[in-house]
Amino acid sequence: MVCYRAFLSKTFGKIISKINFPIKDSDITDKEIQFFSDNKGMILLTRRNWAFANLFIKGYWKHAARITDFNTIVEATGRGVIRNSVFERLRKSSNYKIVRPKNTSQVEEDAVSSKIEEYIGKEYDWSYDGDNDAFYCSELIYIGYMIILNDFPVEPKSEGCQEVLNPDELSNEKHFISFGTKKQIRGE
Repeated sequence: MVCYRAFLSKTFGKIISKINFPIKDSDITDKEIQFFSDNKGMILLTRRNWAFANLFIKGYWKHAARITDFNTIVEATGRGVIRNSVFERLRKSSNYKIVRPKNTSQVEEDAVSSKIEEYIGKEYDWSYDGDNDAFYCSELIYIGYMIILNDFPVEPKSEGCQEVLNPDELSNEKHFISFGTKKQIRGE
C-alpha cells in the first residue's frame, strides 16, 4: 500500500513548514521568566496562529517540545532535533501550554530529558514513520518516555497508513497535569 501522506509530507513538508503569515512576536513577561526558571522536565505545547502547516496537523496544539532546564528546550523542527531557547519558541507562539504526565517523579522527568537530549542532531521525520532514526516533535517526546519509563499515557493513533501522535493528544487532562497556558502563567 502506498502511503500518500508520507510521500506528500516528504515532498512538500519543508516548503509548507516555512509558510507563515506575519504575526507580531510576543514579548516575554517577568512572570514567564520566573515560571520557566523554576520548572524543568515538562512538555511545552505551542500554537502559532496563521501558520500554513496548521491545516495539516489535527487539534489545537501544533508543536511539542521538551523543557530541559531554564531557558532551554529540545525540539524536533524542520532543521532536525535541536536545542533552542524556550523564550525564542514562546516569542513565536500565539499560545502555549505546559504539561507533564500524571504520576511521574522529578527524577523520572530528568531522566527523560537526558534521553531526549541524546537525539540532538538527528533529522526531522518528514514521513512521520516511527520506524526510522528521525523524529517529528511529539514522537521525540513519546520515544523519550518509552525508552526511560516504558510507558506513556497516550499512544500514536492510526491516520490512514500511519501511526501518528499529534501534539494535541498531549493536552488531555485525563492523562496530563496542566501547569498553565500563556494567559494563566502571565496572570491575564
